[in-house]
Amino acid sequence: KKEYTLNSGIELKIKAESNQKIVLKLTSNKAEIFGTPLVKGREYTFQKCTFSVYTWTGCTLTIEQEEEDDKIMVNEKNRYEFMSRVLNIVKAIDDYRMKQKRPPRVMIVGEANTGKTTLTKMISAYTTRLGYSFLLADLDIKGGILSLPSTIAAQNITQLYDIENGYDFKSSPLMYYNGSSFLGEHNEDLYDITIKELAEHMKQRQKNESSLGGVLIDTFYI
Repeated sequence: KKEYTLNSGIELKIKAESNQKIVLKLTSNKAEIFGTPLVKGREYTFQKCTFSVYTWTGCTLTIEQEEEDDKIMVNEKNRYEFMSRVLNIVKAIDDYRMKQKRPPRVMIVGEANTGKTTLTKMISAYTTRLGYSFLLADLDIKGGILSLPSTIAAQNITQLYDIENGYDFKSSPLMYYNGSSFLGEHNEDLYDITIKELAEHMKQRQKNESSLGGVLIDTFYI
């Protein structure tokens, strides 16, 4: 077991490449993963994954490996400026929500491996923490927040993203199969059709929702 003391504004990035379990526990102050707060004293178990712990206040946490020779990579980085920008985005969305009195529609776009899904998770968490429910669309056919590889999906979000298990839905997300986790000439037309079908269902669902939470869309890379 190893203890880490982080100053305010620091992100601890943890990458575990083997199938061995690692256990994370927050022992003092406050920290979060993808915008979801860690519960002090609770043990979180991870396996073959990459995630980042961020603290606004400074904190102490422990990481315990199932086997001492299990190789994990741990890097500290100052992310205060980036996280402040995330909060500014969330505030701008909420300002629009309040001034226009209508649900915002937000789409996250960008090239591959630029952090679109990470940003979507953070906006989702902070929006939920503000007390809103909203529609989340996952258009990443490589597999994203909601969808399995080769699919796109949408779901009404009413709870925080679970750090270990993802969203715990009472009903399955609306999901469309695209035939492949790669986008090319063989499935571009099908991808367009499934997106249009998903959009129509989302429009109908939003008509039935009174929440100002709006719509958040995570996209495939461009």
